[in-house]
Amino acid sequence: DGVGTRMITSGEYIQMSGRAGRRNKDKNGVCILMVGETMEKEEMRDMMVGDPIPLISKFRLTYTMLLNLARIRNTRPEEVVVQSFLMFQQQ
Repeated sequence: DGVGTRMITSGEYIQMSGRAGRRNKDKNGVCILMVGETMEKEEMRDMMVGDPIPLISKFRLTYTMLLNLARIRNTRPEEVVVQSFLMFQQQ
């Protein structure tokens, strides 16, 4: 937040450690975790293998989106909605 400090979440750790190594160049990547003395083992375990924060779709079909879709040939707005992450979450 630019003001204070906090421990990173499990999702943030997964995001950063998943970027270790160079794409199509390195077989393995290395992620170095620097831990302060005040961090408990349980906190570290939760950060490294804990459940990530669930993703929630913010998809909203707007008039502007409908107008833009109408400009594209052979595009049906219904198909865009059906193939959205929002619909995937609601199944």
